[in-house]
Amino acid sequence: MLKQLALQDTTEEDLEGHVIHDYIRLMERYFKEKEHIPKEQLVELRYEDLIADPIGQVKAIYEKLQLPGFERALPEMKKYLEQQAKYKTNVYAIDKKIIEYVYENWKSTIDRWGYTPPK
Repeated sequence: MLKQLALQDTTEEDLEGHVIHDYIRLMERYFKEKEHIPKEQLVELRYEDLIADPIGQVKAIYEKLQLPGFERALPEMKKYLEQQAKYKTNVYAIDKKIIEYVYENWKSTIDRWGYTPPK
């Protein structure tokens, strides 16, 4: 899509560099700004936790943010999850050099959230 919408030519290397750099800037800003958000108004969760226990995680979000209506929404959540029961997450083979490159550049965020790079 970039080739059709871009106003100038770019290489894959340039694009990767922008993604890496923009993510670093985004996360640095997020970690700085989140300190100004009251703890009871911010929820962070791991994707793996959401996948493992979607209803439990959503319930925890409702509770932490003191949102009404969880019990009313629960039947629709269950219905949606039943519809998604056969969904299989895509599996990708990622080149070790790319994994190392990403980890080298995003190490602070990856480590901060307790992730480990894929093997």
